[in-house]
Amino acid sequence: MEEVKKNYKQLIKVWHPDRFPNDTSVQRMCVEKMKLLNEAFKTLESLIKLDAAVAEGRYQPRYEEPQEQLAVSLEPVEQMGKWGYVDSQGHLRISAIYDTAAEFSEGLAAVSRSDSYGYVDLTGREVIELRFSRADAFSEGRALVEFVRCGYVNRVGDWVVRPRFQAGSVFQDGVAAVKMDGKWGYIQSNGDWFILPRFEEAYPFKHGRAFAKAGGRQMMVMRNGEVRPA
Repeated sequence: MEEVKKNYKQLIKVWHPDRFPNDTSVQRMCVEKMKLLNEAFKTLESLIKLDAAVAEGRYQPRYEEPQEQLAVSLEPVEQMGKWGYVDSQGHLRISAIYDTAAEFSEGLAAVSRSDSYGYVDLTGREVIELRFSRADAFSEGRALVEFVRCGYVNRVGDWVVRPRFQAGSVFQDGVAAVKMDGKWGYIQSNGDWFILPRFEEAYPFKHGRAFAKAGGRQMMVMRNGEVRPA
């Protein structure tokens, strides 16, 4: 990380727009270069921090089978400023010990304590430890989480798409919208690109198509990869 920071600072000095106060065209080029450098630095930082967490034992991948969903429906409830879950009869099933509690999706719910997010199952067990700065709902066996950058985990907390994005959506039809370098594109469930980033906005797939915006125009993205005006 020290080597990355050193090289990053050197490159920032080289490409800083203030070095060229009298040349607006060069300044604009430097601004774009700075954006790329900042994005590259954030990506490298996230991967190095993840490796350090693994090496120090703060992140241990687990390869257990997901627990079968119970035939019960739970809803978030607030008690004395904390959140837990009640069943359909109003009985408290998961103690109100969390700062936030989202609704269940695919048998898991995102909860937080002290700005750290993870997931509990329908029994109240923390099946994915509270280690993220953001945690979204599960869809198609994957959930968007943030660990410096955004990536996707499976139902036991293992990374299935490494954290390298600025933002992302839920998976629908095996595809998710993600943001990188200020543009939106689409990835497949294994993390490979389906459509490279090119849109100002992009929304999840539904019924085999998704809507996006490019050049200020509304576009329709088809599941076969075709992009056409909406």
